[in-house]
Amino acid sequence: AKPKLIEPIDYENVIVQKKTQILNDALREMLLFPYDDFQ
Repeated sequence: AKPKLIEPIDYENVIVQKKTQILNDALREMLLFPYDDFQ
């Protein structure tokens, strides 16, 4: 049997959905990329 393929998460969508949780997280710097790092 073939292994089930798992789609990667949509990182930007997760950030939007969990914005309040992330902003209140003491370790949020580990979760977020610097804004100037996107191309």
